[in-house]
Amino acid sequence: MIDIGNLYRSGRGAPQDYAQAQAWYEKAADRGNTLAMRDLGQLFEQGHGVPQDPTQAYIWYKKAADHNDAEAMRLVGLLYQSGLGVPKDSAKTLEWLDKSADAGDLAAMINLGNIYKSGEEVPQDYGQAQSWFGKAADRGNTLAMRDLALLFEQGLGVRQDFTKAREWYEKAAAAGDAEAARALVALEGRATRAIAAAHTQGRDADALRMEEDWARSIEADETKKAGKARPPDGR
Repeated sequence: MIDIGNLYRSGRGAPQDYAQAQAWYEKAADRGNTLAMRDLGQLFEQGHGVPQDPTQAYIWYKKAADHNDAEAMRLVGLLYQSGLGVPKDSAKTLEWLDKSADAGDLAAMINLGNIYKSGEEVPQDYGQAQSWFGKAADRGNTLAMRDLALLFEQGLGVRQDFTKAREWYEKAAAAGDAEAARALVALEGRATRAIAAAHTQGRDADALRMEEDWARSIEADETKKAGKARPPDGR
């Protein structure tokens, strides 16, 4: 049923027809399919084939969330964050995003990291931001890897460390993240400017530390590249 709804919703394999998509999603949802409940919520949130109605979106997301759908839990949290369909509520935002993250939703982990980083919903806490970004990054999420790299690059809640920033950008780039690859190319210039600024501000010890860390990072990278280029027999 849900597959038929997806065909009508996407217009691939059948003429696009949101009313038919809604009908098939409702049949699946009535049988307890949480993905169909979430899809119905998206139709109402986005106004596809129905009047845009965030309250109805919330109702369907909440039904799916109550059936332990991790993504739906995150979507409920985001509605509380935006105040669409429900009163804006920072405590409920965190409650539902926490539930979603605990259920394994990587996007919820990043949402939580950004909330603690910005300090808009809760008191700013870079330690919590780093923790949530780290959990998502450890599960292979490249956006979280970039977020971690930025914390180290800018020294937000941690000692400014261009070597660690480079490590996280490299991991994300190696996983195919094009933005991380671009950031990696530009990182050396930003590191050089930061070191120069530290000298200008009289923070010579910080500047020396950053220079030494960066030099070791470059040396390690060159050694690694040389090892890959060497023939297997060492000749």
